[in-house]
Order: sequence, then C-alpha cells, then structure tokens
Amino acid sequence: MTNSQHILSPLACLCWCIVPAFGVIQFNDGGEHNIAYEINDDVWVDHDSPGMGTIINILDGANITQTIAGWGNSVVNVFGGSVCGFNAEDASHISISGGLVQGTVSGSNRNSTIDISGGHIAAGVSTSGSGVVNLSGGIVDYNINIHSDFAKLNVSGGVVYGDVVMWDASQAVITGGLFGGDLIAREGSTITIYGHGFNYAYGTINDPVGMLVGTLANGDRVFNRFYAYDNASIVLIPEPATALLLAAGLLVIRRKT
Repeated sequence: MTNSQHILSPLACLCWCIVPAFGVIQFNDGGEHNIAYEINDDVWVDHDSPGMGTIINILDGANITQTIAGWGNSVVNVFGGSVCGFNAEDASHISISGGLVQGTVSGSNRNSTIDISGGHIAAGVSTSGSGVVNLSGGIVDYNINIHSDFAKLNVSGGVVYGDVVMWDASQAVITGGLFGGDLIAREGSTITIYGHGFNYAYGTINDPVGMLVGTLANGDRVFNRFYAYDNASIVLIPEPATALLLAAGLLVIRRKT
C-alpha cells in the first residue's frame, strides 16, 4: 500500500483567493508588525525600501484575502490565521509554522528562502533561481516544483500530497517526509535520498522509472514511484547511523585482510 493510499487529501481548504483586491498596503519601515486582523488588499513588505529588514508576524485572527509579497531582506512569519498566498522576492524570507495558506507559496528567481515547519498549504510550493525551500513539517496539498540550476529543496518531515518535481539541474535532499505523489527528477536535476532498507542499492539508481521502497533517515516510510528524465538522477545514500555501521564493517574487514 502506497503513502497515497494512507493519506487522504483534504478538500476543505480548496477555497481559492477570489476576493478582489482593493489596493496595496505596504510595510517598509524596518520595524516589526503583528497582524491579527482582516486585510482585503495585497500586502507588500519592503517593496519601496529593499534592505530594511521589515518583519511581519501573521497571528491567529488574521485573514489576508490577497497575496503577501516580500522584497529585499524582509521576513514574514506565519504563526496562525489565514493568508491567500505568498511571493518571496529577492532575498526575502517566509517562515510558516502554523495557519492556513489558501493559495500558492512561491520563491523568486533570486535568493529567497521558504521555511515550512507547520501549518497547511492548500495549494503548491515552488521556487526558482537560487531560492531555497526547507520543509520540516506541515502539510502541502499539491506539488512542490523547484526550477533552475541553483534552486534547492530540503525535506526532513511534513506531508506532501502531490508530486515533488525537480527541474533544470536543481538539487533536492530528502531525509524524511511522507509523499502522496511521485518523485520526479528532470533536466539534469538530482534527488538525493538518505535512509536504509531500500529495494535499490545505494548510489545512483539506473532505472529511469520505478517504485522506491524503504525507510528514510528520520524513520518515515517511502513507497513512491520515481522518474528520472533527461540526465537527471535519483541517488540513495545510507543514513548517518547506517553509514557509520558500514564504515565500521569495512574497518573490520580491512583489519582481517
């Protein structure tokens, strides 16, 4: 039985962002602002003053019916409430540990960072350029798409109901997490998976299509179809504990020879 059979995709959060925007609210003073109320406009953070490092905290009671976009070195922390969606531009940082995101979470074509440790994203997650996505918890209802040569994805936990799709020589490292869809590497990208008990040998899997079964480094089970197209790679590496055991075994063998 696959993870997709174990995981039932929620339907309650498919309430897309359909409220029309009335304007734009900007935060660009370099301060820290708590939002626990309703906003029916787009929210821009450090758009006109990139580099200020303005911090926005989304708290319980917040209902932002349009998109929040960050620029420069701004930071948006989501602890609760509901937000339509996010765009992380430049070197901005989005951290989601709670609440509901009704739409997509996307990174720009520069150095944005998206950290997801909790909460519920009722759409997908993507980044490009040299953006980084770190998933350690929470729920993502649809696909994670990582574009471009320097973009990275790190998954150590959480649930992804859709596919993980890597493009354009991007890099993914998976040490944990539950996946309801497929693991797809395209166009020279690499998905590196740490764990043990795999049905394939450690190293690069030579099959372009197959079913991967085993246990990830954090103890989560993987039972997912994988694809590797256009010089892309799926690479299996023993978790640290397994690697140490293997190294110890090799040392004993060498001493006996």
